[in-house]
Amino acid sequence: MDRHIEMSYCRFEAFKMFAKSYLDITEHSLFGEIGKLLDEIDTTPADVADNLMPRGKRNGEIDRLLDEMNGAPADVAGKLMLRVKRRREADDCLAGLVETLKKAKMKSAAPPMDSMEEAKEE
Repeated sequence: MDRHIEMSYCRFEAFKMFAKSYLDITEHSLFGEIGKLLDEIDTTPADVADNLMPRGKRNGEIDRLLDEMNGAPADVAGKLMLRVKRRREADDCLAGLVETLKKAKMKSAAPPMDSMEEAKEE
């Protein structure tokens, strides 16, 4: 049996829940811009969540930082690593989301190619 579930587009309140769940943050300097973009375009919750999932490739930078901290107690190094990792992930993920939303906004503002061709013919 097939089941159809209608889901609404992602708005700022849903985005904030994703940011808390995926990045463990409740505020950031990019929240205002993201809220404005989400009001201007229709994007799915899945697209937003995909942009907020931290990517594993950043782990190498954290390992390098810890190597430079030779002699620091393990608990201090671990806490610092977690703080730096979360901040960098949040910054990178939110900046990526802003870029994705801006591209979607530009794409939605562009007239369809069929309309442009019809205008040329007239």
